[in-house]
Amino acid sequence: MSLNFFSRANSMKHHSKARARFLITVMTYLAATVYPNEMRAWTDRIESAHRQEVGDRSRGQSSREGNACRSDEIRRYLEQHAFASQSADSAGAALTPEVRVIYLLPSDRQVHAEASIALENGIKHLQRWYAGQIGNGKTFALHNPPVDIIRSNHDEHWFITNGPSDSPSLHLWFNSVDEASARFYDPTSVYAIYIDADPQGQATGGAGGVALLPRNDLLGMMGKNTAEPNVCRWVGGLGHELGHALGLPHPPECDSHQAPDNSFPCQSLMYFGYGIYPNTYLLDKDIDQLMHSPFIVSVLLSGPAGPCSDLLPFSVSFLTPEQTVTRGATANFILAVQGTFGYIQAVNLAASASPPDNTLTLSSSSNIVFPGASTLLRASTSFNTSPGQHTITVIGSSLGIDRSVAVRLNVLTGPSIDSVNYDGKKKVTISGSGFGASPAIVLNGGEVTTYINTSSDLEIVLKTKAKKLGLRDGDNTVQVITATGDRSNVYALRL
Repeated sequence: MSLNFFSRANSMKHHSKARARFLITVMTYLAATVYPNEMRAWTDRIESAHRQEVGDRSRGQSSREGNACRSDEIRRYLEQHAFASQSADSAGAALTPEVRVIYLLPSDRQVHAEASIALENGIKHLQRWYAGQIGNGKTFALHNPPVDIIRSNHDEHWFITNGPSDSPSLHLWFNSVDEASARFYDPTSVYAIYIDADPQGQATGGAGGVALLPRNDLLGMMGKNTAEPNVCRWVGGLGHELGHALGLPHPPECDSHQAPDNSFPCQSLMYFGYGIYPNTYLLDKDIDQLMHSPFIVSVLLSGPAGPCSDLLPFSVSFLTPEQTVTRGATANFILAVQGTFGYIQAVNLAASASPPDNTLTLSSSSNIVFPGASTLLRASTSFNTSPGQHTITVIGSSLGIDRSVAVRLNVLTGPSIDSVNYDGKKKVTISGSGFGASPAIVLNGGEVTTYINTSSDLEIVLKTKAKKLGLRDGDNTVQVITATGDRSNVYALRL
């Protein structure tokens, strides 16, 4: 029989010998409450060795007595929170063993609308991955619903601080198990508890039929962990801790450093492989152990598979890259909505520009798009639109979940007419900017470029008779077109 101790798949930190032995003692008590006849002697041996080590280090009887009190305290706690061996058979016979994911919220934390969906899709992805590794159509069964949301009456501070003062590293663990109504070595359920709390260095991981994962992992599953945005890595972290909860250990040759980090066993899911999930694997001995677990059963998997890279039900993306236009022009962007894990609900789209500019108009062919479809987003500038970079952000909303995507619009100054003057004889002066070399002039809809007398980037002078220019009493329209085809604003000249 092997025991699995608190695993840090998120950091793989090495604990001190004293802390490691303390955690071994804790998990030995976990096993002892379920298998008293098999484990009691081993418990006593480890407990005795641990007491002796602490006593020798402190050179005082009080430390040994204090550690004995702590051991008794842990024993009492675990006896209250583990299934008794005599009731395990009857409880297990009544129900199919299953994996339960619990989203646990302290009272001062708000529900993330996307969290339960991300956790459900993540555990379903792992269910398929485990099935592919084990074979024969077997994997773990999931509770219905796959994710339970539990709101605690206690705030985050309570989870971290409530409990015996001499075992502060386990407060979060034991309080989370209590509030989730979970049990160690439950013959009917393995629990994966996501607690929306910062562990502040306290123990998390998987052991004894329970996996505890903190806020960092929760954000990772939602794609909101800025330090590690790769969602697949966080799904792999859940798979690693779930493996511990199902009874799988670290490869001993990796823990003892007898095998290098890049070796086959150390790149498996139960060591460093969680970081490259799903491109990792279970070792043969792990598969053999799982095949003997009551939690590995024949499961008919249904519904489409989704990627581990994005566990949310839909995504919004620009199919058109950033564009560059001159003032007065319109940029067209194609916006696509994709569903994952079979999602088919409508997505509402809303667009905005940054920095805010009321001369930049955004409109789309449809503001409601179903997964698998696309829409055309138009960004229409005016001749008063500020030149420079503009960021267009689109937020897609569906069932309380928001996804955002952004694209850049570069607005160039382009040609712009500030004033047009006619001297009443043969001279028309057009003043502005961005005219460039070899511009064309359109006056009242007719091209009069041939009458340009002088031209610069800031001023163009036309010289000929008014009749040849097509000037008339009342309003006249004037526009400059650059050599690259960029058009200026249409200026109204009243005579």
